[in-house]
Amino acid sequence: QRLGVKGNTIFNILINKVRLQVMEDFGLDFVYNSGALLTRLIGEPPDDEWEMDRGHIYWNAHVDKANIATYDYSALLYLNNFGTDFEGGEFEFIDNDANRVVEPRVGRLILFTSGPENLHRVCRVDRGTRYVLAMWFTCSEPHQYNDDDDEKTLSKTTKASKANKSQLTPAVEQQISALRGINKELITSNEVLLRKNHELTIDLENLRSGSGGDKKETKKENKAKKQGELLQEMALKRRLSAEVEFAKRRLQAALAQDKEASPDSSEREGDRMGGGRG
Repeated sequence: QRLGVKGNTIFNILINKVRLQVMEDFGLDFVYNSGALLTRLIGEPPDDEWEMDRGHIYWNAHVDKANIATYDYSALLYLNNFGTDFEGGEFEFIDNDANRVVEPRVGRLILFTSGPENLHRVCRVDRGTRYVLAMWFTCSEPHQYNDDDDEKTLSKTTKASKANKSQLTPAVEQQISALRGINKELITSNEVLLRKNHELTIDLENLRSGSGGDKKETKKENKAKKQGELLQEMALKRRLSAEVEFAKRRLQAALAQDKEASPDSSEREGDRMGGGRG
């Protein structure tokens, strides 16, 4: 509700991109989204809708898996800069031999396993505002995040607001449905590309270490074939990306048209919540 349709779309795209990066970096076949939290930390926090737990002491050392047992991998995507946008707020891994400090930078992504091997904390923010998108992933399909979980915590007012979504015009509903379908295809395409890229890497290593003329020729043919398939998948990905952008523009136009026709209507796409702050 606070992010709006456009913000929620960007939010979910970022989560999926990070999920794919976790799979690639840790050599996983698949992981599931287990929650995410857009966090704002301020030296002197105001009492507004973004302050979820005023007075919360967030700078204590903790382990993510101790908060939610099904967390297997953690990710932090920083949205602004240490030193210019805020002071303090560094991220620290607390190890036996030393504390290893990470300074937040726009676009900097930290990935780590969620268990006790990665005890960590966030230093207290002294000045300015620190923004980070914290995400958690699980290898357990039954414990993946479900949008329906939010229904349990929605207030009556929020539920009524969500019900107003049904008042959207059919054109807007159609655009939203189309955008979701294209985004799902894009996610699948990304996963296929990752698998094919992994296969090509293995084939290349085998080709370098192999011997024998016929064997090398066969491997070269297989490599060329898979490279062709990879190029086709990349072309499909580009086409789907273009379709997503086109659908977004159509959706924005339809929403603007709907707003002019029904200025009092409201909608909610929702924002995802998870445990802890990074």
